[in-house]
Amino acid sequence: MMTQEPLIRLGWHTKIDPGTILFMKADSNYTEVHLNNGNIILSATSLGRLAKRLPSCQFIRPNRSVLVNLDFMTEYQKIGKSIRMNNNEVIKVSRRRTKQVTRSINTY
Repeated sequence: MMTQEPLIRLGWHTKIDPGTILFMKADSNYTEVHLNNGNIILSATSLGRLAKRLPSCQFIRPNRSVLVNLDFMTEYQKIGKSIRMNNNEVIKVSRRRTKQVTRSINTY
């Protein structure tokens, strides 16, 4: 029997499977949730609060405003300090988080 990942709550009425999240981007007190099917959900929940609800081994925070699902990462450029997602979105890795991101990617 296959176990299903628990759904996470994005707001009062929206629940979603964490495995469908490509990345999340902070927008002041809101969070844009980008899904693998191309849809974007705007949540009134902060990125920090949503990050606490997600599996920490699957998601990393390359900078203060983005949370990335490692399952959808296609390339990591350590020299250029960027992550390319499977939808060709390029996400910058902050200087202070480079070591932590590299360690998380290598152990995933």
